[in-house]
Amino acid sequence: MKKDVILFGVLFLVLTIGLNGAFAEEINENDQVVLAYNCLKDIVENRTCDSLPIGDQIFALLSIGECESELLSQAKKNINNESECWPKNRCDVKTTAQAILALHESGTNAAVAEEWLLNQRMVPDELVWYLEIDTNVESACNITYGTDTDEIIIGEDKIITPIGSLGECLSFNSDFGNYWLEIESGNCLEKEFKITCDERFLTTLLFREEGENTIHVLDRIQTGTETGTTKEKIESYCFKNSQGCDYEGSLWATVILDYLGEDISEFIPYLITTYKEHRNDFPEPFLYILTDELQYKTELMDFQIGNEQWDRNTGYGKYYDTALALLPFSGSIYRDEIPYEKENTINWLLDLQPDSGCWDGENIVSTGFILYSIWPHLGPGEVGVTVDDDEDNDTSYDNDCELSGYFCMSSRNCGGDILSEYSCEGFPNVCCSQENIQPTCSDLEGEVCASNEYCLGGNTQSVVGLGSGESCCVGGSCEVQVVDEENECVLAGGICESISCASGYKESQIDTCDFDDVCCVPDNKTGGNYLWIWILFILVILVVVAIIYREKLKGIYYKMKSKGGKSSGTTQQPRRPGYPPTPGYNRRPSRPPMQRKIMPPQQQPRRPIQKPARNPRELDDVLKKLKQMGK
Repeated sequence: MKKDVILFGVLFLVLTIGLNGAFAEEINENDQVVLAYNCLKDIVENRTCDSLPIGDQIFALLSIGECESELLSQAKKNINNESECWPKNRCDVKTTAQAILALHESGTNAAVAEEWLLNQRMVPDELVWYLEIDTNVESACNITYGTDTDEIIIGEDKIITPIGSLGECLSFNSDFGNYWLEIESGNCLEKEFKITCDERFLTTLLFREEGENTIHVLDRIQTGTETGTTKEKIESYCFKNSQGCDYEGSLWATVILDYLGEDISEFIPYLITTYKEHRNDFPEPFLYILTDELQYKTELMDFQIGNEQWDRNTGYGKYYDTALALLPFSGSIYRDEIPYEKENTINWLLDLQPDSGCWDGENIVSTGFILYSIWPHLGPGEVGVTVDDDEDNDTSYDNDCELSGYFCMSSRNCGGDILSEYSCEGFPNVCCSQENIQPTCSDLEGEVCASNEYCLGGNTQSVVGLGSGESCCVGGSCEVQVVDEENECVLAGGICESISCASGYKESQIDTCDFDDVCCVPDNKTGGNYLWIWILFILVILVVVAIIYREKLKGIYYKMKSKGGKSSGTTQQPRRPGYPPTPGYNRRPSRPPMQRKIMPPQQQPRRPIQKPARNPRELDDVLKKLKQMGK
């Protein structure tokens, strides 16, 4: 009966602690975030804005609205003394784009800087372009560019046959047959192509990355009537630096210009075609914002480490990468809107938050980015004040768009007018006059594929209502993925990556992948963390057992102590393994504690009766006799 009472008490205590922890998390999250805002504000004030580097100034302005004038003073000025780009001694795309975002969020016009940004575009030379002309029947077509005109025949089998020789800007690629016309590089990429045919026809542009066989099709397809004309011009750009295309800068510039309502379609081909070569720039959050395609969201979530954080080797650290990963979900501020991956990260950040309130050793960029990305609806204030997002309460939540009856969403998803006079909380949301109703897979007449299936002969669409790992296959069928039995990497427990291994993995020098991919196996260094977790877990169990049975342990301890106090002439019994020290015992062990299984209590065996010890002289006589017998 006594044991049952003790067991019930322990279970009640565990449940009480668990429930209190859950309630404390719900109640204290706002306090912890406000503490972080206050910490960041204090750090900026103590260090002073004019002494901070430009990156700190940008994220201080984004998160707590400080350092605006100091940031403006870091800009290069035009002849009208207007801020044009950042930093003033070596303007670059990424810094300028981030400064524009920070100034926009503070309500400062940065139109001149936006114009400078758009002027930094260039045609990337990493893409190969094709002109596609399609007809349902045999047709004769003319292609005019500059002073040249090429004549072709398109057969019913879609094969193109030139009449005479092609000009300097068009040719055929033997790898793809005579179905498309390849546009030569150099000045030809800037020319406009005018197409006329004697039958109804379609035209569009295709592109692929140099060295790759995957063909991408532009969203725009033009229709031409008999003797009608269509015009095709390559309008694909990146943002440049002194060496050529700046991929990371292009990501930031494109996302921010899209947020500001600019047409960014001409930058998308470069970003989506070359992103696998720039994994260290962590392009997946940007591409998901820009395209809303499920592929990039899936890849983004797959990179989460331990259901807690992201670390993509960008060079900025895990806190920056985690804030960047959750930037597409910055507008999700209500609990029922937050993806479970973001919920897990929130718990991880709050558990790691130091007493000061700031993360990453009071790093302004890391802490500011986390607050701007995850908790934009809070801010500096008084700890303990309950935050309520209702209209009638005084809060820092700023969403007059929805309060006015309109809808917050990304500019790409806005099918109506963007209402710039209203504000939405969380990047990259803008205020839209029309609601964006997301379709379900059944609305698109698609098929839901499980996590172990892929879409054969169709396209994977981003829709609502999907479970974890599921996808919507439109125009095709779901087929079970078959793992190549000859893939040594998969059989060894690794994964195949096209470029480089993610954090927590290392490249295997033994196992191989198909298609020249890199085989990534778990890094053994990370396994030690779990070993220590198990050791700590076992120690906690031992301490709990010691607390429960402390009365019995006291008796055993006193018996051992009394035996130890006898004279040295008494035969000493072998010492039993000691129990873990109590919480007040601070001695550091010289080596890691050994793991021991705790066996269930068993009935103690009857102790044998000890015989009296022999006289030492009798033992000497016996030894002498044995020596004589051995001679």
